Amino acid sequence: MSSLERLGDSAAARKVFARVAEAAQSGVVAIKPVVPLAAVLPTIDLSEVRARPIDWLWRGYIPLRKVTILDGDPGLGKSTVLLDLACRGSIGGLAPTGEPLGDAFTTIYVTAEDDAEDTILPRVVRAGGDPSRFHLLRKLVLPDQIDRLEATANSLRARLIVIDPLVAYLGDGVKTNDDHRVRRAMEPLAEMAARLDAAVVAIRHLNKRAGEDAIYRGGGSIGFTGLARSVLAVGRDPDDEGRIILAPIKLNVAARPPSLAYRIVADGPYEPAHIAWDGQSERTAEDLIGRTRDEVTGRSKTAELASAMRELLGSHGASMAAADAYRALEAQGFDTTSKDNLMRARAQAGVKTTKKTFNGPWLWSLASSARTSEPSDSWEAIPPKVPKSPKSPTKVPKSPTSHTKDEQRSSAPDPFQEVGVATFWEDNSLLNGTVSASPKRSLEGRPR
Repeated sequence: MSSLERLGDSAAARKVFARVAEAAQSGVVAIKPVVPLAAVLPTIDLSEVRARPIDWLWRGYIPLRKVTILDGDPGLGKSTVLLDLACRGSIGGLAPTGEPLGDAFTTIYVTAEDDAEDTILPRVVRAGGDPSRFHLLRKLVLPDQIDRLEATANSLRARLIVIDPLVAYLGDGVKTNDDHRVRRAMEPLAEMAARLDAAVVAIRHLNKRAGEDAIYRGGGSIGFTGLARSVLAVGRDPDDEGRIILAPIKLNVAARPPSLAYRIVADGPYEPAHIAWDGQSERTAEDLIGRTRDEVTGRSKTAELASAMRELLGSHGASMAAADAYRALEAQGFDTTSKDNLMRARAQAGVKTTKKTFNGPWLWSLASSARTSEPSDSWEAIPPKVPKSPKSPTKVPKSPTSHTKDEQRSSAPDPFQEVGVATFWEDNSLLNGTVSASPKRSLEGRPR
């Protein structure tokens, strides 16, 4: 039996074993990395994720745990539509499409545009909603106060959060046309919606780029649209001025739902407005705010203006001064202040803009065939600006030193003139390959 075995499991044995281990470890050279090892990024193992279906606040239109954006011009009832939906949800009623909205839920409405006493509350009451299920929030800075918004929503158990309009509540450091900053500001909002099991709906106005695809018509960066899982748009029905269409632009989580029509109505001239739903519509977002808006019907404002342009020019021999055309169209009641609308109307009407003389006025004339998609090549102001007179050339060619025909032509290149490039004092004979007699020039267009 060895001495270590005789010691057994005693304090002395443990001390001996510790000294042996320390001596063995001291003989090993410690390896230190020259560059610290990078920390591993956290990942999600999909094998540990439990799949679940998409839940909806309003099936097909507004998903839960996601951000939805509602685009549209002012005055088309965007706020009233969302109030109508919230009123239906406040009593556990039916969606505008007829399916149940589930248990009654609470809405946080972030807005500073409408007054609570004379606008919002009367609309809620008229729509049959439960006012105790509505909570208005006047002040908010995103994304700085996202934690306070989440705490508020948790305490109220809110299922719908409406931000009307979104850009009014973004912090000063968020540049709405900067895609990177927009996504950084919107990501906490999307994460909050997921944690709350709530739907966040943000209202956004349109930009001025009429004629583009509907997905690019929302104000600010495309980052807003990219982060939202559902994007809806409202626009007037081209066939019925009093009818408004709610149409999907984008839906990442399901098939696109049909467009829905509605009207903004009231019980009297000074009574609260409310929504009267008017069935489905075949109109798409492109027809309402996108690239085909002006081609879907001959009754659109642009199409009517184009028709008036053709009639006007036709009655004046197919050509007239642009300034006179503007005055004539304005006398007929047309709005000529929108540059984009005028360019689209001219394109549809096949109107070309030209000048007969350099300093002359712009003229409108009918082309042989009307274009339907491309705008005119130029834009003229009212009244047309008179271009400045061209400056006289500062360089004057030197007089020839010799007039003999046998004089040798210089072959040295001009460092300031490329070979074969005509100068601004050349004549037509040079362009035709001949040399004028006076002053004599080289074939490169330089005076001798």
